[in-house]
Order: sequence, then structure tokens, then C-alpha cells
Amino acid sequence: MTIYSNPVVDFAAITNNQRYAALHSWQYDDDTRANICRFYIAPWNALCIFTLDVGHHASGWWKNPDYDVCWHLSVSYQDLESGDMAPQNHKLSWKIIRAFYESHYKLVWSEPPYSPNGKAADVWHYRLFVDRATLLPLFPRGEVYSKELTEAGWKSFSEVQAEIQKQEGKKREVTGNAQRI
Repeated sequence: MTIYSNPVVDFAAITNNQRYAALHSWQYDDDTRANICRFYIAPWNALCIFTLDVGHHASGWWKNPDYDVCWHLSVSYQDLESGDMAPQNHKLSWKIIRAFYESHYKLVWSEPPYSPNGKAADVWHYRLFVDRATLLPLFPRGEVYSKELTEAGWKSFSEVQAEIQKQEGKKREVTGNAQRI
């Protein structure tokens, strides 16, 4: 994790460093990647993770292909020394969002905490969806779960998992029969 401790928050340096980290973190395992993309703005006690997320649609999570790739900023507040959590500071988060997403901040999708751990830490998520080829911001067409723009033959994660289990069952049947012969 990178700790920015300068009392004067230099957003140009922070955003440049963290964008570079997000773009180049794919070569590492998940734990290393999370550590590279995590940063702490000490004067504000802001704990953040900034990643380039790819595959929300391709993995079967969201039906609309416009929601496949995004810059994802997660922000919570805590004192690193004591570990004490603080409630979300929307005023400071707004400054961080504006720094990272610049003039595209109006396209940012904001989500409150969802998981029990996220709720305990009051982690908010801010996503800016981008074009896969250019990484330029886009305003997604339609709703995230709408199949209106979904390509023919696309399957949700649960549909893919059901097919895998079905295939595994057939393999076991074939293997079981072969063992009896």
C-alpha cells in the first residue's frame, strides 16, 4: 500500500501514481494486485483502492455489455494506527472522485456498502465505465441487467455454472460406466 502523508494533498501525483498502478497490476496475483492498488491519504484518513476492472459482462455478472470495463474507486475512512473506522466523509470523497475522474465525474456510478465487511467499514464504490478498446469514458446505454444490448448466446454466470455442473455429471456417468466394464 502506498501512503501519501504530505499535509498538502497532491492529487496530480496521487492520481498519476495510482492510475499507473491500476493499469500495470494485472501481472500479479490478487493479493499483490490489491496491495499495489491500495493507497492511504494520511491527512484525511482516507483508505482507497483504485483498479481497472474488466469482465463484469464477459464473466456473466451484468447482462449489458456497456458495463464490462470500469475504473473502480473504493473509499473508506479509518485511522491506520488505531484501526478505528470512521463514517464515510462524502465531502472528502467528492474531492477524491473529482481528482480521479476529472471532468467525467458526472458519469460516475456510486454504490453504498453491500457486504457485512463493507458496511462495517462504510466503504463506498465509485465506477466510471469505459470503452474496452480505448479506455475512454462512456455513458452506458440501458440498465445493467437489461438484455436489450446483449449479444446472442450470452450466458449469465449462474447459467455457465449450471452447464459446467451438468457436464461434470455426464463425465462422472461416463467414467462410472467405464469403470464397471
